[in-house]
Amino acid sequence: MEAFRNYRGVDYVLNEKAIDPEPSLNNFNFQKLAESLLSFFGIRSQENDTTTPSSNTLLKRNRSCQRVTAYVQFKSSNPKDFSGVVTFFQKTNGSTVVYGQWNGLKDLDQMNYEFVIYKNGVAQRDMTINIRRGIEFEGNSAFLWTTFDSLPLSGIDQIIGGSLYISNCGKVIAKSEIYQI
Repeated sequence: MEAFRNYRGVDYVLNEKAIDPEPSLNNFNFQKLAESLLSFFGIRSQENDTTTPSSNTLLKRNRSCQRVTAYVQFKSSNPKDFSGVVTFFQKTNGSTVVYGQWNGLKDLDQMNYEFVIYKNGVAQRDMTINIRRGIEFEGNSAFLWTTFDSLPLSGIDQIIGGSLYISNCGKVIAKSEIYQI
């Protein structure tokens, strides 16, 4: 018989015949643990004997919808001038999250900026109001995080392939094409 005290101060007695004081990996069932973990995470059902998830499971998990991501990068030859990045993420419910960051801003009044997407020479989407609500200025930089309910990144009216124009007080200060990632 061997006695020990745990961290709470409770005394335990080990009977060498009943409990092996040094656990052995030979007694552990790794297969059972792996099966239960795969089942818990929904990768594998109990009755399925294959280790790879079925295509049906993958479609259910991803809801048969591919995530579409696009970006716009504004570059200037002078690092002190306006530069920035805008990233678009289409969520599975159809809404689009837009994240942006700009540097080298000279005007810190958000009401003076306009954001319009043009495609084939035609204004397709004016994003000014939503962006003005979600933009925050810090120093000579700006940060944006906003959501659009109907800003398609796929389909007939997709904005990918168009250009994002940013103007300040009516003067275009940056324009760049929207690329799919």
